[in-house]
Amino acid sequence: MYNYGKGKRKNAREGAKWFRKAARQRNAHAQYNLATMYDTGEGVPESPVLAVKWYRKAAEQGHVSAQFNLGVSFEEGDGVRRDISQAVRWYRKAAEKGHTKARYNLGRIHATGQKGRNNIKQAVGWFRKAARQGNAKAQNYLGNLYADGEGVSRNTVRARKWYLRAIEQGNADARFNLKILEKESLIRKTILENRVFQK
Repeated sequence: MYNYGKGKRKNAREGAKWFRKAARQRNAHAQYNLATMYDTGEGVPESPVLAVKWYRKAAEQGHVSAQFNLGVSFEEGDGVRRDISQAVRWYRKAAEKGHTKARYNLGRIHATGQKGRNNIKQAVGWFRKAARQGNAKAQNYLGNLYADGEGVSRNTVRARKWYLRAIEQGNADARFNLKILEKESLIRKTILENRVFQK
């Protein structure tokens, strides 16, 4: 109530006090809220270490957003030693429960080889799941993979489809990538026409 201003005047410090009480009684939602308060410094002194502590407690109880945020903490080394394997572990738990950003992050980690080597097949699978849920970054990345034929058969029609979906959501990278794809297609068409004309 205090933290959200429902029925009482908003008071983040008072909200943190009540979240802390509930968090100590193993309430996963309260643990997550307390963690985000430590993460942002709202109502409590900012502390990435305490944020990770409470994210972990909530994540271990299956709180999906806490699992995702714990993955972010491990990936960025914020409040905890950077550990990509742990980031993947927590992202996977959240992704398996349908968390869109966790699915995108797993795709990105597998595509860029942050775990030591890239795994494009896994990346495609995670990007596809996130893209189907409407994640514009995943849609753009999937468009790139289809445009380049990386991890999938090259397919400019599918690349265009995913770029357009990302553009509908205002993704500037997808707009740029679509322009490149269209220029490349025009160049290929011109080269083919010249070959036919020369014969």
